[in-house]
Amino acid sequence: MKKYLILLLVVVTLANCTNHKKDKNKNNSGLYLISQNGKYGYINKDGKVVISPQFDTAYDFSEGLATVEVSGIRGFINKNGEIVIPAQFNGNGRFSQGLAAAQKSSGEKWGYINKKGNWIIPPKFDDVTNFQDYGLAVVKVNGKYGYINKKGNFVVKAKYSQLYGFSENLAVFYSSDNRLYGCINEEGVEVIEAQFNKVYDFSEGLAAVQINGKWGFIDKKGKIVINPQFEEVYSFSEGLAAIKIDNQWGFIDKEGKIDVNPQFEEVSSFNEGLAWVKINGKVGNFINKQGILVINIPEAASIYRNFCEGFARVKKGKKWGYIDTKGNFVINPQFDEVYEFNNGLAKVKLGDKTGYINKEGKYVYIPQS
Repeated sequence: MKKYLILLLVVVTLANCTNHKKDKNKNNSGLYLISQNGKYGYINKDGKVVISPQFDTAYDFSEGLATVEVSGIRGFINKNGEIVIPAQFNGNGRFSQGLAAAQKSSGEKWGYINKKGNWIIPPKFDDVTNFQDYGLAVVKVNGKYGYINKKGNFVVKAKYSQLYGFSENLAVFYSSDNRLYGCINEEGVEVIEAQFNKVYDFSEGLAAVQINGKWGFIDKKGKIVINPQFEEVYSFSEGLAAIKIDNQWGFIDKEGKIDVNPQFEEVSSFNEGLAWVKINGKVGNFINKQGILVINIPEAASIYRNFCEGFARVKKGKKWGYIDTKGNFVINPQFDEVYEFNNGLAKVKLGDKTGYINKEGKYVYIPQS
């Protein structure tokens, strides 16, 4: 089985355009993937083909290099389309902090290479992540997880049944001894002992925790600052956190005070000043931080719940378009599939053909199969 982006564990956060400052996977290269006749290449922001479609599979650039696959084997190209690391891997991760995880053949161990394709950390791990904050990566050895540095040395011994990435200087771990969760710092010190049934990543200084089926929030010292009392919660975003009481969703501030009364069937976290809400089965709604309904699109058949670069994706009838933060269709529904805007461009599909549009809804790359 071919592998690309290796994620050991599903991190318990609401990962989307809600917070792109945390999204290290966002494509900032200025190049965008295209496909023609089953082959992959790249265009620039103007829609000009700069790397002709020639690869069986390709991925976004990261730190100047992109993974490409030819005849089932993977290597790396630069932004000129030149192969700088010949195809030789079964699986790999993106480059992060100068290193990329790689696996020669299926079933073999994982290690890390540099941008010349040389092994910097020899293959010896059962599974791995990309390097993250503090120059550390999670690795798996003999069924346990720990952190290594960029020299391949363990800074946190592989002793945890589960171990997550860092968020605001702390990482969640799971203790198989008492079957509870806690947090460690970058030195591996368990600064918050395992005492919670579940823990979300820290966000805006607080982390959601579950105790005996109820959710509350702790600070970075592990002190409970909002008592566990909610059926469900989301992490804090833009100063507010979604909470569920009696099967209805509302929002609280960091003091635990209810700012928006629980009244909605479903919600999203706030981003760009707005939160999506579901009311009486209708999905075309957004509220502001005062809980006032500011966008109401009764005819919306489906919707992506967050704004990204000022646009949200809305389905009307059988076609998708984009609205602005005032709820106006700025790009009329006309596409079969749509993706979020990424540095001014969005990928769209018409049938099996894929193209790119700008924020005016004009094609910079006409859909092709």
